[in-house]
Amino acid sequence: MKLRVLFFAALREQMKLSQADYEFDNDATPSSVAKQLLGFDSSLLFAVNDEVVPRDHELRDGDVLAFIPPVAGG
Repeated sequence: MKLRVLFFAALREQMKLSQADYEFDNDATPSSVAKQLLGFDSSLLFAVNDEVVPRDHELRDGDVLAFIPPVAGG
């Protein structure tokens, strides 16, 4: 399946891009995609098609998956 993946904040700096298109297995979840692309999935918030979803959400062909790292500030 094809997905567009969006990277925000520090992840954008780490990946050196803000978005990219990738192909994954049909049973991919936000967690499995994060582990494959980033090497981790802890502490991330996931959104699919502009809605926050759990890490085991079933992804579908054409989805837009956003990785949102924790934000600190004051």
